[in-house]
Amino acid sequence: MNIIPKKERIEVYKRALEIIENEEDIYELESYALCLLLRCIDSNLNSYLEDYDFRGIYWDYRETPNLYPEFENYYKDYDSIRFPNVFTSNRNLWRRVVLRLILEKMGVDTIKLDE
Repeated sequence: MNIIPKKERIEVYKRALEIIENEEDIYELESYALCLLLRCIDSNLNSYLEDYDFRGIYWDYRETPNLYPEFENYYKDYDSIRFPNVFTSNRNLWRRVVLRLILEKMGVDTIKLDE
């Protein structure tokens, strides 16, 4: 499976940050993992419970770190999560921090996202 192009990854990260900061639950995810949210956005799913994306291709959230290499630095598996104390006590804060750090590292001004 190929890495999603940088421009598309940035758009997915920005949309994920918007969803989390606005506390939208459009994918029925509530407090589930960020890897699911990223894949729901890029696969154009209505729910994480769907088995196939808009192209009719089976999708798997476990592919997320391979498709989003910046995300892999923060979450490879449960045992190697960055900021584990934040993750276990406040996952939405963890998600916001991770997405903002990823976007900043990719050269996206996250301050402008707030305006």
